[in-house]
Amino acid sequence: MGLACIHIGTRGVYRTAQRTGDTELALLASVVLGEVAPQRLYTSQRITDVDLTPYLEKLADGSFALEPPDAVVERIVAMATGGPDRRFRGEALLGAHIVAHHGTPSQQEKVRATLDQIAASGDPDFASFAAWSRDTLPSQTLLAGMIERLQ
Repeated sequence: MGLACIHIGTRGVYRTAQRTGDTELALLASVVLGEVAPQRLYTSQRITDVDLTPYLEKLADGSFALEPPDAVVERIVAMATGGPDRRFRGEALLGAHIVAHHGTPSQQEKVRATLDQIAASGDPDFASFAAWSRDTLPSQTLLAGMIERLQ
């Protein structure tokens, strides 16, 4: 959604710059427009790297089973705790939320330790989100919605 808003807004800036003859602004807007597709691909790749949907299954009794590879959990932890691009940390915390409650025991332990660390950090953007991810069971609606995306 954010990239779409940037794209639409920048196209408007570009048209205005063309209409007013502001070539410097038109050049700047064209550079931003040229970054939209690469940013979309980059975002898609980062989100796909931590997507748990392929590893989530609804069982006959209505409960859910999650069996992600440890490598996916490692990527979730890495994305949640570091990297210069903070915009992906929220997505990682949502993944951590699910693993903390439905992953294997060792995955739950690793993710809960990470969530404890982030919750205790005082980070104004993510500390409360990490505590919520650790302390709140994922809703049945959330898990069912993830599975529906695959169908």
